[in-house]
Amino acid sequence: MTISPSRSGENAFSEPHRVHVRDSKDTARPGPAVGADAWAMFVGYAVDQTT
Repeated sequence: MTISPSRSGENAFSEPHRVHVRDSKDTARPGPAVGADAWAMFVGYAVDQTT
């Protein structure tokens, strides 16, 4: 997954409290946008799983 601009053409950085996510292998499907706090929790969880 990668951080990307939203489907509406807005830059992801114009919404500082949301993280836009997309599947880099399926670019035709719109990706979800999650809150910054939820994204931080997910990243923390993912890091814990790799250590």
